[in-house]
Amino acid sequence: MRRAVWLAVAGVVLAAFSLLADHSVADKSTTFDEMAHLTAGYSYWLTGDYRLHSGNGRLPQQWDAFPLTRYAARFPALDGGAWQRADVFPMGYRFFYEEGNDLARMLRSGRRANLLFAVLLGALIFAWSLTLFGPGGATLSLLLFVLDPNVIAHARLITSDMAAALTFTAALAAVGWCVERPGPLRAGVATLGLTALALSKPSWILVLPMIGILIVVRSLLPEPLEVRAWRWHGATTPLRKLIVLAIVAIILAALVWVGIWAAHGFRYHSVGMETDVHDWARLLPEIPSAARLLDPAHRNHWLPESYLWGIGFVLRHAQSRQTFLLGSYSSHGWWYFFPLAFLMKTPVAALALLVSAVGIGWLRLRGCDPRERRAWASRWMRRLAPLLVLLVVYWLVAISGSLNIGVRHLLPTYGAMYILAGANARWITRAPRRAVWPALALLVGLVGVESLRIHPHYLAFFNVLAGGPARGYTRLVDSNLDWGQDLPGLARRLGQSDLAGTPAYLSYFGTGRPSYYGIQARELPGFFDLRREVVPDLLGGGTYCVSATNLQTLTSPFPHLRGPWNLEHETTFRRLQHAMQRARQPAAAISPEMWRTFEAFRFARLTSYLRQRKPDESIGYSILIFHLSDAEVAQAMDGPLAELQAVP
Repeated sequence: MRRAVWLAVAGVVLAAFSLLADHSVADKSTTFDEMAHLTAGYSYWLTGDYRLHSGNGRLPQQWDAFPLTRYAARFPALDGGAWQRADVFPMGYRFFYEEGNDLARMLRSGRRANLLFAVLLGALIFAWSLTLFGPGGATLSLLLFVLDPNVIAHARLITSDMAAALTFTAALAAVGWCVERPGPLRAGVATLGLTALALSKPSWILVLPMIGILIVVRSLLPEPLEVRAWRWHGATTPLRKLIVLAIVAIILAALVWVGIWAAHGFRYHSVGMETDVHDWARLLPEIPSAARLLDPAHRNHWLPESYLWGIGFVLRHAQSRQTFLLGSYSSHGWWYFFPLAFLMKTPVAALALLVSAVGIGWLRLRGCDPRERRAWASRWMRRLAPLLVLLVVYWLVAISGSLNIGVRHLLPTYGAMYILAGANARWITRAPRRAVWPALALLVGLVGVESLRIHPHYLAFFNVLAGGPARGYTRLVDSNLDWGQDLPGLARRLGQSDLAGTPAYLSYFGTGRPSYYGIQARELPGFFDLRREVVPDLLGGGTYCVSATNLQTLTSPFPHLRGPWNLEHETTFRRLQHAMQRARQPAAAISPEMWRTFEAFRFARLTSYLRQRKPDESIGYSILIFHLSDAEVAQAMDGPLAELQAVP
């Protein structure tokens, strides 16, 4: 009866989490990856063709798009160049904005479908923590998970991030269960978990060293290995256990390989015919280290074409990407990016509980009698090995990689971390409970307060140690803060009476279409710059609305402009400015290419000026608003800049 009560509590918590997440995203525009994710997933159902966006995982894309099949959303014609090139974003713009579909309904249904991944992960966290730390620990783990602003932010978006978090956790749980005592049932569950992971995100490859470490750990533990299928109890030495578990791993690998082929209909070509739609000749030279494996895999059809292409596509884009952190810029990232991002974007009380779980475990270990210490450590190592292996391997790879985009890439570790945090409720039995339980309740309450204060802008959460969300744009950008989600709020603000008649300028980072939300503003350079209409004119006083990511110039079409303004930029800008003045003479003409170049430099100088002043207001913390007079715009274009003066 008592366990049933705890299960009911978990169900209520997960239901409340779902309602909270769903409500918080109701007034948010399309975020960056949602367009590609939903367009590709729906195309899989509609055409059986897997050419679009294959690097983002078949399972989450197809699942999130499934509700659209119920009301037959209209898809663009398949005879255009974008479809032939497998270019998902032009297809997505047509699908979202030009086919007469109900965009709000599409987003709502896809986002609610994606919520299921988070709910299932929450249930898994509760169940796993329950077996380790009892009902109190399980409830603590679940509450920390559902109250984490990063979890709420990405659970409600149509991406593969939460699916990857679920399948990584589930796969390690299943593999750990199978390695503990191999048998047909456990091998089947492990196969399902690993196959789901392999179909969710190309980063699934990290599970291979994790499995190897789990096998080694299990082989070194003193307990004999029992193989249920053979009713064999003879694997007692580390070598014998290692051999048996290696055979199990080979069987699992073969079954997962079959599962991947089955998910693609046992068909190699993405388009269902003997044609390669992807440009392998261009991709492979761009990833020389991986090409040695991908090239023979492609030529010999070891795995489906779209699956291999997705892996190569991700590897190509992971090699170098402009990143911003605390005022610094890098195209190859920093080893400390993810540790700092995690520390800034996790509630302080949650960090305290994670640290205390490790500290309490260490104190309990040291407090054991020396004769019991080894047995206690062995018992808990055996039970915690899958969680610890997931955390250690994933974090080491994240730290050593150069794809420093956002804390969302750490989501696969959140389940393991919050399960381990449940140890606070198990390992305090020797402490005075009257003091400890209120302390735990207070910390959980603080997590809830810090999380709910940001509602509904969860994507923009930064904890108090980082200065809160109002200072977020000076810490991190991109999917850590600004993913194009606040166009509806901007539309309402620009429509208010105090801004009526004031010229509005917009530099937007995202895949939404401002005009769809009724935003009438002069478009400044943004991410999808080539789709803007070229209108040569001057800047004047008005309301300047700039996405936080664009304010830090991460999206300039000229890579050397991404970063602080310097003397080289100033020299080039003055030369372009003089050329523009000459070109305005009747006998001259301004080509679109020439104007775009000048406009990019002009916008970079403007953002250099804006970075030195505090925004007058913001929309959801992601779109920053500056009210500039004509004199201030002239100062931004021609006056001295703090960044330029700081150059030695």
